[in-house]
Amino acid sequence: MAFVRFCAVSLITVSVVATSGDAQICAAGEECVSEESSLLALRAFTAGKGGRGGNCTNRYGVEFQCGEYGKCCGDVCAAKDDQCCQNSLENYFPCDGSCCGNACAARGSKCCNLHNNGYKYPVSEGTACPTHHHGPAPILWATSGGGWRSMMVAMGFANAFESKAKLFTSGRLTNIAANSGGSWFLANFAYNHNFQKKVIFSDPQSLGRFSSELMGAYDALISQNYKGKAEVIKMVEMLPHVIPGSDQYNGLVAVGGHKWLWSNMVAAMLESFPSSKYISGRSASESQRRGLTGPTLHFQSSQLTSAYVKQGSTKEMQSAYLMDGNKNLADQAGGLPTVPTQYIVSGSVGPSIKTGWHYPRSTRYDYHATQVTSQLLPPVIGTEKIPFVPLPASPSIAEVAAASSAVLGFLGSPMLGSQTGIPSSVGSLETLHGLSVCGGPLDKDGFCDLQYAKLADGGFNDNMAVAQSIAVMQDLYGKTHPLKLVLTDAPHFPYNITLKALFDWNASIAPGDFMTGVEYSASPGIHVTSPQVFKAKWSSLDMPGVEYGWRDIACQGGEPCPFKVFRSVVVKTETVDNPAYGVVAGTPIDLLMFQASSSTLGDFTTGRVFSYGETAGAIAGSEASAVFNSWMSESAVEGN
Repeated sequence: MAFVRFCAVSLITVSVVATSGDAQICAAGEECVSEESSLLALRAFTAGKGGRGGNCTNRYGVEFQCGEYGKCCGDVCAAKDDQCCQNSLENYFPCDGSCCGNACAARGSKCCNLHNNGYKYPVSEGTACPTHHHGPAPILWATSGGGWRSMMVAMGFANAFESKAKLFTSGRLTNIAANSGGSWFLANFAYNHNFQKKVIFSDPQSLGRFSSELMGAYDALISQNYKGKAEVIKMVEMLPHVIPGSDQYNGLVAVGGHKWLWSNMVAAMLESFPSSKYISGRSASESQRRGLTGPTLHFQSSQLTSAYVKQGSTKEMQSAYLMDGNKNLADQAGGLPTVPTQYIVSGSVGPSIKTGWHYPRSTRYDYHATQVTSQLLPPVIGTEKIPFVPLPASPSIAEVAAASSAVLGFLGSPMLGSQTGIPSSVGSLETLHGLSVCGGPLDKDGFCDLQYAKLADGGFNDNMAVAQSIAVMQDLYGKTHPLKLVLTDAPHFPYNITLKALFDWNASIAPGDFMTGVEYSASPGIHVTSPQVFKAKWSSLDMPGVEYGWRDIACQGGEPCPFKVFRSVVVKTETVDNPAYGVVAGTPIDLLMFQASSSTLGDFTTGRVFSYGETAGAIAGSEASAVFNSWMSESAVEGN
């Protein structure tokens, strides 16, 4: 077997040398690291060690043993703690480190990427990866939260973006970000080949039918849960000022039918449609991406700084707070309820990034938790401090989608409860503990242990998943390299401010400051760190006579659109400093935004299967495809 040698490239000139069957990719003066050395960690494990363990089956149907210390990894065995990687020929291999293209970045090494072609290679930890990007501006597509409505809207726009501009099959898309219902779309789109194929290759009518079938399965999932209606009604009656509408009511119905665990509900939803079977339990890793494999994925979430937890069946509910030494993270600036959090999955296009949970590098707030403290309720009997366990390195697809969408998770947080007026006697109810997502395994009684973080909907920070994504792209491509962004928002009419909050819209709220008294999340009392990243004024988009302003979008054949508002706008702007998200000023931004707002479809509206499906088909057949293609066809600016 010929071994391929890799190296870190920090200069433009790259030499390719082939000698004695060994190929080298090297830049002058830089360290070269061989694939052989990076894979040495794999050879210590012997398949079948221990003589017993689970049976595995290879692609030819032949069973083999991986022993008590091993696990199945495609056609081979891997150690229990190894990553199971997949190369470009779709062959699996174990890795005692992290997957890195066709190789393994063993412990003590990291993964780099040749920016001009996306080629990944391992180097030692101390070797710098190339930071200079050449070629067209990187492209980020970010799609909003909004339950089922936003999922259908994202499906429609994905079809429209592929129709003429070939956004996905051309490999131009470098990053894709989503929150809440948009993350349900992204989980299917990135990890489910059948779903991705039907979304981007169907004609508008076929997409509408496919979307209706999907919604039929989801709708039935909630309808079946109405057998627990009495218990749900009792819960809703305790929260009349917090759960005012049918959307939240239906959300509780959905969770109530799955042991009041949001993560269980999302897993069941992902599994309810035939073409999505078996994806929810798979690891949300690079190697498991059977759908969209090119761009880096950004799943937006929020880590709660306080939560109600229960330690075992005989203990009382406790209020838990994240700590950094003696600093309570929730006490910052008069009450920081959540920490922006993204689960990022590296792709095959553009620079490489470590797959896992990421926090912003904030210069305003302390997001770093080292301990968890708790006190029994009520009354306060004492406190306990234990080490904080980091979020899991390899969560399942369902866990990531649930962590991004747990919109009712605020009901089980002391800090969020105080900001929304929920008394602790209600917020600490055992039934509500599972409405947020546990950052570790549940105990034998189904409760989240004190040492683990609790996660809730990313909309408690940035419903568009834009601010943290831009900060990451600035790190990957450089602070001055131009970026192209397309944002798709699916608000319920009258629209919320999730797009507006990205701009200069309120002179009294600086980027990174708390937005209070505004209808951004579940309650105007919640402290949301302003995600403003754009210098342009929001009011300028509606000024008469401007070259770029909102334009209405027509549906296919001039037929009525199933939207109250359906429009787009192009904005040329630049980034501003946002100390809460680590965004720095000065990055040129070429921005295209779409709004598809419905006055009849909520996040969880039951009995409207066809209407949801019609939404996706209408966008796919609309002028949105031509608008996007025109924007994409503008001459791309090369990097400096």
